[in-house]
Amino acid sequence: MKIALSLLFGLGWGALFAWLGSLPLRRALARHNTQLLLAASLARSAVDIAALALPFLLRRYLPIAVNYFLIAAALALSLGAILLSLRMARAEKK
Repeated sequence: MKIALSLLFGLGWGALFAWLGSLPLRRALARHNTQLLLAASLARSAVDIAALALPFLLRRYLPIAVNYFLIAAALALSLGAILLSLRMARAEKK
């Protein structure tokens, strides 16, 4: 049960941070500014690092299986990046 909850919380955590990381990138794409796009990509990377580093650093205080939590969070972050890339490719085709 602890593993299942850790996986669910990890997926939610990763999805939340994937969404938060995509916001600046969407704004930069809407403005068609290359420098802003670079800054947004760096911000997205920082958000992804924070999403994985925070639970790792707080692992002694969390009542979950952190290794499963981190795997699920990384999976959700990756899926968020894939979905964002697909959305950007569709928008560019239009």
